[in-house]
Amino acid sequence: MKLEKIILDSPVSNITKQPSSVYNNTSPLHIGVVVCGDWKSSTIALEYLILYLNQKQSLFEYQLVSSDELLFEMKKIYGVGSSEDKLLNSILAGSEISQGKLEMKHILNNISTTLIQVLNRKYDAFDSSQCPSYIIYISTSKHTDPSYFQDDGSNGFSAQNPCRGAIIMTGHHDRKLAPPTVVEFVFKFIFRISLKFKFPEFKRNKRHYGQKSCLFDCCHDMSRVRYMILHNYICQPCRSSLSASTCNEILKSLDASNIYGNEIARHPAKISSDLGFNLSLVKGLYKSNYELAMENLSNSFLNRLGSLAAITFGVSLLYMFELDFWFVNED
Repeated sequence: MKLEKIILDSPVSNITKQPSSVYNNTSPLHIGVVVCGDWKSSTIALEYLILYLNQKQSLFEYQLVSSDELLFEMKKIYGVGSSEDKLLNSILAGSEISQGKLEMKHILNNISTTLIQVLNRKYDAFDSSQCPSYIIYISTSKHTDPSYFQDDGSNGFSAQNPCRGAIIMTGHHDRKLAPPTVVEFVFKFIFRISLKFKFPEFKRNKRHYGQKSCLFDCCHDMSRVRYMILHNYICQPCRSSLSASTCNEILKSLDASNIYGNEIARHPAKISSDLGFNLSLVKGLYKSNYELAMENLSNSFLNRLGSLAAITFGVSLLYMFELDFWFVNED
């Protein structure tokens, strides 16, 4: 079934399919982000950090999209039990995905096109120019192919008819892949996918196969993805295919100092920790029982150490000034 031919009950704004040159100006590209799956206590922190990216660059503006509230309207378009329905249910639940790459690419485009159509309906009373043109799903799902952990849909589509959906599957991320943390992994691939949205002509035949720790490395071995994540680098051929100003802005945004550090009290790393995701402690998708125990033990130890230091200091003062009111006398 071709979704473009389906007539909805009420008018929906058409999605204008324009080449990337339209977006090479001062207006940011609006991208919707759906955080889904079994993130447990990490959801709020991840959403906070994704929105934090809006402050660090001006190429893209990310907005959180809750597909749960729009799911009923979407199902009316593509039908319950359809390929789109089954894949979306798996993505939202964080379940294992088994569809082939080519099949999944086109189904994901159909789902995203449908979601954008429904969002356009919501945007009728607002500034419709700010409705997302693309959707990125960040799910705890895992594909049956261990080398398949993200799809940006760029290959097989054109600038005139771009793929509207992409997915980052984090179900593969386990303790042995840290560092980096799963948040760093998500950050890098959000920008990697966003740049491919913005420059759809930047296809595989313009990128490299070898491992350079470049943002656009062709990563088949999950154990080697960490080099691309840990380094903040875009190689010269890739830079020449994009633009120097674009690459510089992205690299500046991905600088580790934007996530880690303790210079200010409201630093993103501290806020993320307060929200439930300790960037220096958590290795997987969320805190394990061991990590929770270690964090509690660490906090308890520091609190007790502070109390002990205060008592020691107080006793030292008493001895230093030879004070004799250790206890309050009753007489």
